[in-house]
Amino acid sequence: MNACAQFLVPIGRHWLFYAPLQATAALVNEAAAQALRDGRLDALPVSNRPALEMILANPLGDVSPREGALAPTMLGIVPTRGCNMACSYCNFEGPSAALTTMPLSTATAAVDWAASQVAGVGGDTLSVQFFGGEPFVARDVVETVVHRARAVAASSGIGVRFDASTNGNYGASTCRFIADHFDSIVLSLDGPADVQDRNRPLSHGRSSATIVERTGRMLGESPIELCLRMCVTQESVQRMRAIVQWMIASFDPNTIDLETLTPGPLAEKAGLRPPDPYLFARGAVECQRIGRDAGVSVIYAAALGVPPRKTFCPVGSDAAIVLPDGVIAACYLQPEEWVARDLDLRYGHIDATGQVHVDRAALQAVRTLPAHKPRCADCFCRFGCAGGCHVNQTYPGCPDTYTDFCTQTRVLTAIRLLQEIGADAMAEALLADRQAMAALAVWHGDGLRAGAREHRPCPPRSSPPAPAGIGVPVQHESARTPRATALARAPTRSPADDAGEAALPQVAPGTRWVVDTRGVSVFEATGDRHALAYPLAAVRTLLAQGTGRPRLLRLLKAIASLDDAAAGVLLDQCVARWLGDGWLEPVPAAQAH
Repeated sequence: MNACAQFLVPIGRHWLFYAPLQATAALVNEAAAQALRDGRLDALPVSNRPALEMILANPLGDVSPREGALAPTMLGIVPTRGCNMACSYCNFEGPSAALTTMPLSTATAAVDWAASQVAGVGGDTLSVQFFGGEPFVARDVVETVVHRARAVAASSGIGVRFDASTNGNYGASTCRFIADHFDSIVLSLDGPADVQDRNRPLSHGRSSATIVERTGRMLGESPIELCLRMCVTQESVQRMRAIVQWMIASFDPNTIDLETLTPGPLAEKAGLRPPDPYLFARGAVECQRIGRDAGVSVIYAAALGVPPRKTFCPVGSDAAIVLPDGVIAACYLQPEEWVARDLDLRYGHIDATGQVHVDRAALQAVRTLPAHKPRCADCFCRFGCAGGCHVNQTYPGCPDTYTDFCTQTRVLTAIRLLQEIGADAMAEALLADRQAMAALAVWHGDGLRAGAREHRPCPPRSSPPAPAGIGVPVQHESARTPRATALARAPTRSPADDAGEAALPQVAPGTRWVVDTRGVSVFEATGDRHALAYPLAAVRTLLAQGTGRPRLLRLLKAIASLDDAAAGVLLDQCVARWLGDGWLEPVPAAQAH
């Protein structure tokens, strides 16, 4: 199945030629644009003809769905739909969401299955992402998945990566757990206290700013890759520049992700609306400049210069997202949202015995969805934005007319391409002229042959001359160099998350420990290093977190597939051995009660 993959887009009096699959773009004049439409290469500069002939010989791009056996590109875990905040614009039901938590047996079955699938197709990394609700509300599930995945990955000879989207409403011990075990975090933070508390309050309107900012600072100082996700509304769009400057100065993030508000009943009730798409586009470009100067990547995900893609989200990519009830789906949104759009994104389930069942017909139906987006057929963002969210943007039967999401995506994609080919003056002229941006935004039929229709582009107030040449390569963006992913730190005694549980010995102050690829490394005061594999690595890290005995045993049973007796024996053996080795020390009587 093929789709148009070469485009002409109006930029004032000129045209932007874009061939994303050949990573080529050029700004051309009207004469060159017409020659391209007509296929008259003799009307173009001689020096460009060989390259142009090769580019134009492949005008279509393959959007055929995946086929064959399922090979999960990502294991998504939704530990719970519950949440500990009351965001004004939440589309996940917020604090009224069901507090159902995924059984630990379902979580471990999902990990075992996904790891075996990755190893079976010769993959080298199991990627695990946590969604919600708020995933860390169900921390037992998260910890079980993390330790089980490390253990299974080590035994399967593959690596493992952990990422999560979170609201940041938790204590310091959870921040330390994240810093030790996760590779990246997407933290939702909309701005300083007045913006954050307006958009993302706690229940009963209480302030969330202080605790979420503390989380941001702790994670910003840790080795993980920190992305701050900022939801922009009509109230905050004029403050984007100042908010991004504040975020960079306060939290040292790797990335700031700018997103616009998705309308919903709660947002409407709160009087919150999406921003004007043209104001958002201008603000995004200004924020990207600020980020470049500071070494921080400021992005709008739908207009990224990524390698061409067929889908914007997990749908159609063979991601396996396990919902709290064991359903395996291609999307982490609430199933009720799919049903409202006449979609069924389920393709399997995990039963009560831990067996995984995949419905091949349902899987193939989900795989075909990215190829059927009529609105996107001739849009030059087809291989970048790829239609956005299948549920909120390009659902079956959606109107062919462009939305505000399309408008800002088309403008920001064009600006990026102009900047990448060195046409900065034209990019600035476009941003300064709302009428020219509107002409670009509403123009249908970017496909090279479709673009032959009559069109009178609206000129910017001052347009630099455009060359007739073709073939300036565009570069796909690369991520900022990641920080180190291992955190060596001295042990600290944290209050147990389950207060009142029996106190276990605590980690001796003369040792340090590091979470590594396959377990934990313990460093004695003498400098000697001891590598601990799983399940001992899980026992060590849970002890270091101040975990009480009942909770530690509950998690250890799931992590290592042990019964009550075996888990108790293993824990007692570890404690006795490590007390003897001096790695642990008894809890003082005053702390034990």
